[in-house]
Amino acid sequence: MKHTLLSLCLLASSLSVFAQQSELGIGGGVSILSGASGDIHYKATEGSTAPTFTLNYVYNLHHVYTESKLTAQAGFNVHVLKMAGEATDTFSYFGKTIGNDGKEFIYAKTAIAVCPVVNLKYRMSARTYIYGGASVGVIYGINKANKGWNDFEGKEYTYTAPNGGAGLALGLQAGVNQRVTQRLAINLEVAVRRYNLNYSVDDTAYPGGFEFNYATMAIPVTLGLRYRMGWEKEYNKSGRLRPVSDTQD
Repeated sequence: MKHTLLSLCLLASSLSVFAQQSELGIGGGVSILSGASGDIHYKATEGSTAPTFTLNYVYNLHHVYTESKLTAQAGFNVHVLKMAGEATDTFSYFGKTIGNDGKEFIYAKTAIAVCPVVNLKYRMSARTYIYGGASVGVIYGINKANKGWNDFEGKEYTYTAPNGGAGLALGLQAGVNQRVTQRLAINLEVAVRRYNLNYSVDDTAYPGGFEFNYATMAIPVTLGLRYRMGWEKEYNKSGRLRPVSDTQD
């Protein structure tokens, strides 16, 4: 029984130290998108900008007492944005001519990209660190395709891609994390992402083909808050319980 209690105490003390290494973040900003590529017929040749929401979680892959300034972290990142652009070319669409009219082609009214990330992290001070790394994940597009010309007549958009486009999302990211309290930090991140949406259409009357791909480059720039999770107290090296220090990374 004593051995069991001792094992549980050691496990609890370990969890208290390592839980301190998790960070949960939320933020917003803007994504800069390039024109469309891929084999999609209706291509937006002009880039665009879109409001972007972000959610992220990282686990710092080192013990809380490490003295090394260069460490690593792993987790995931979510970007939510609209994917659209304008075309300088013209196209026939449901018997109408679209493009080169200042109106958008919408490929995803809401696109959700979920990417596992791995970063290198460099501690600049007790409260500040910078990081950079790579990510590979998936993206899913939510949309409402037009069924006829009357669906877009008089609107600020014309072409809308089908619902349910999905594909690969990959890229790089870099950022800076500045702690302002024991738990909260301000985070600024710039990423570069390649998004690919593959569509499959069952409607034989839908213009543009039955299977096609839309791709774009995006640069999400986001500002947000990070919350450092963990117990209010933790064991130091000598095994004594103490408050979490502001000077710890």
